[in-house]
Amino acid sequence: MIKSIAIMFNGFTIFSIPLILAMHFRCDEYENKPIPKISGIVLLIGLLLIQLYHFVFLEHALLWYQH
Repeated sequence: MIKSIAIMFNGFTIFSIPLILAMHFRCDEYENKPIPKISGIVLLIGLLLIQLYHFVFLEHALLWYQH
């Protein structure tokens, strides 16, 4: 049950981050502010990569690194 909830939250995050990137950072609010725009995009892409790793680990039990 907990694994299913974790996969559901991962899926929500994985599909919502591209929407946030497409809609929020396209607006005129960031037109003359390149550093906050780049920082937000890097932060969201990092979160997307972490969530993709969590999804792969939960679904296929693949470790990309060893402790």
